[in-house]
Amino acid sequence: MFSACNLSYYFYDLSKPNVLVLGASFEFEPFLELLLKEQVNVLCMDRSPALSAEFINRWDGQLVCLAQDFSDLQKTFDIVRDYAISHIAALPVGRALIIMGKLSDQLGFNSPSFEIIDTMTDKKAFHHFLSEQGLEDYQWSFLDSKACRELRAHFDDLEQKFGYPFIIKPVEGSGSMGAALISDRSDLEEYRLPERFISGGALAETALEGEEFCCAGFIDGESHFHIMTLLGKEVSKPPYRQESAYFSVPREREAAIITQYAELIACRIGLRSSFLTVDAYVTPDDRCFFIDIAPRLTGNNVLLAALYNGNNPLHIFRKVMIDGQNFCCRSNPQPAVIRFFDFEDSHPVVFSGSPVNGSWGSPLPAMDESFNVLTIEAPEKGLEMFTPEERKHIIAFENNLEAGKSYGALHNGGDLARGYIMAWGATLEQADALTRRYIEAIRKSSRDQSQHQSVMAG
Repeated sequence: MFSACNLSYYFYDLSKPNVLVLGASFEFEPFLELLLKEQVNVLCMDRSPALSAEFINRWDGQLVCLAQDFSDLQKTFDIVRDYAISHIAALPVGRALIIMGKLSDQLGFNSPSFEIIDTMTDKKAFHHFLSEQGLEDYQWSFLDSKACRELRAHFDDLEQKFGYPFIIKPVEGSGSMGAALISDRSDLEEYRLPERFISGGALAETALEGEEFCCAGFIDGESHFHIMTLLGKEVSKPPYRQESAYFSVPREREAAIITQYAELIACRIGLRSSFLTVDAYVTPDDRCFFIDIAPRLTGNNVLLAALYNGNNPLHIFRKVMIDGQNFCCRSNPQPAVIRFFDFEDSHPVVFSGSPVNGSWGSPLPAMDESFNVLTIEAPEKGLEMFTPEERKHIIAFENNLEAGKSYGALHNGGDLARGYIMAWGATLEQADALTRRYIEAIRKSSRDQSQHQSVMAG
């Protein structure tokens, strides 16, 4: 069934390459915008498309969005052949990534196979792969569904094997859902694996020492890894393991260590011509561990950081995957911080304002032809805590907090929808101070409102 909001079921300019994207959520629009600007036709499939009508109409003739469940493989194969699809852009997550692998195997696309995708995205299978290949890994144990339901019976074994602290997380799922840092026996007694993940089991893993990074890059045709953005991480307070801030700053030592390990894995598993996103730990003694890995692009906020540092992933996709050209990523990141709205469960914030978004007026920043982010005068509304000069350092912000609603710590990736603020500075400390001031202004507003209500009640 075709989406009713399409003006055209087919592409107008058949001389352009035809690219398939599995998924059509509203969050895909920034990625699709960049992809369409690369002069390609794009076919999106989703059981329930959520792209805005304005977006679809604006790209009429170059973008087709079909209301089609792509897990119905035979119908998907037929549609892909009908539209003469030549490439798949690896934007998807979850089951869409698995389907992409099956399409690649069946139709011969130059993209990762089902076996590669399945091995990399199944946390248990990836541990087994590292072991079989003799690659560096950290201590872990698998807890099947029965063990997850009867976790108390395994307390002594877990304590003996890992000590404290250690990590428990579901084998399936993403966005830190169900992941927890277990610091003592009381944490272990309180831990509950979300019901929807129990059938797939859970992993207990060593809590690694070192610094954690999010790294998004591209594996070329010879399994060389090119970093588009490398971001230091700050995570929410235990027991949660959700990113609360990203830090963009030159890290040559860590970049070299992560690159070497990524290329080793890519060579052993046969990964070529693919995006690659990893969550990595680099230890003080220069060891590297990947705690999450997927052959795809990552979320909007990391895309934002890549663009800010002059690396447009969809431009790289066009040049390397479609045109067969060599491409070098920029490797001189500028100091910047992306901070999400992380508060404390013990002292929740009750928002008293109204949602405010800025400062681009679109899902993407303004860029010149070399993909440099152009300086834009940030709006005053929503940024009253900054001086006019400081507002020039705000790259973007999005505040989706609802008035009167209480907010605590970031528990999982779904909480990132609250909003974020991104700032740049001459130093990382300067950028970070601006983002922290914004978060503190929300806290102060909540405290002031609470005090005012107490006075009125008194």
